[in-house]
Amino acid sequence: MKRNPLAVIISVAAGILLISIMEYLSEKKYLPEGFDSNIQAAHIEFPKTAPEAMFWFLIIGYSLGSFLGGFIASAISAKQKIKNALTTGSVLMGLGAINLFIMPHPIWVIITSLLVYIPSALIAGFIAKALFAKKEKQK
Repeated sequence: MKRNPLAVIISVAAGILLISIMEYLSEKKYLPEGFDSNIQAAHIEFPKTAPEAMFWFLIIGYSLGSFLGGFIASAISAKQKIKNALTTGSVLMGLGAINLFIMPHPIWVIITSLLVYIPSALIAGFIAKALFAKKEKQK
């Protein structure tokens, strides 16, 4: 079985999991008490008054999730390690874009968020590739 498609699937799942955890932590920390997440109007109004720190927390989560995904993709890929890290970052960015446009966000959050996915995944991909290349040379 080819490991490359499986590497991307696993890495995207890991990235989504970490991003989901960061979003959950952000909600616990920043959503006001009594916020009813089942009411769509509340989700539309809250970003207008949300603290800027909440958005930075989310952006860091997007970057960390993409970094983790890129690292895993590169670490477990048989070939094309950087390409798989890039693919993982691109898939996560696409999913993130859907989320950003479904839920209202300030424009600076949309732009900043979309700029962190691919570089984070690529940096992690190069780190993993270098780490595992050294280990294989030592054997």
